[in-house]
Amino acid sequence: IYQMDENDLDRFLVNILNARQLGDFVIAAAHIHQSRSILETQHLSTRPPAFYVDLAHRAIDAGADAFIGTGVQTLRGIEIYKGKPIFYGLGEFFREAQWELELALGSAAANPERRMQQFARNFGGSTQSLESLVAISHYKDGELTEVRLYPTELGINGPSSRLGIPRMAELQTAQQILQRVERLSDEWGTE
Repeated sequence: IYQMDENDLDRFLVNILNARQLGDFVIAAAHIHQSRSILETQHLSTRPPAFYVDLAHRAIDAGADAFIGTGVQTLRGIEIYKGKPIFYGLGEFFREAQWELELALGSAAANPERRMQQFARNFGGSTQSLESLVAISHYKDGELTEVRLYPTELGINGPSSRLGIPRMAELQTAQQILQRVERLSDEWGTE
């Protein structure tokens, strides 16, 4: 079980309190890979661990207007906490598709059959890591009125030359993305 370091947490919350005094709008963010269950791979975890939910709540309580979770390569749910949006994971907006040093240095030829090239497209045995959301929150007089979600994807079916470049998802994929995030948001009652 993971837990937050109290000194790190205190500094994080003081930074939010300071930002609240100095700014008109405060966005808190944390890059965390941990999963809720040891059965989920950390980078592909769809449910945030308890300490992460607590961190997001404490960030809002300290004065953040929104909380953005990053780190995992898949979608997580959305919570509206005390009228403020918490995005536990919007997926990746873009991806560096070729992670192999051998290819970058020219000591190996690109080949779609290479393990790392397959991995870039099929991270963890699924293309879900290539699906993400752009979230736009609307406010009126400082109050959240709506969150619009725009499903994007990073080249699920395209050529390797376009892998990792964000684009609006086609209708069927967009519906799947929205249904998944709706299901992942159920535990907080978010519609």
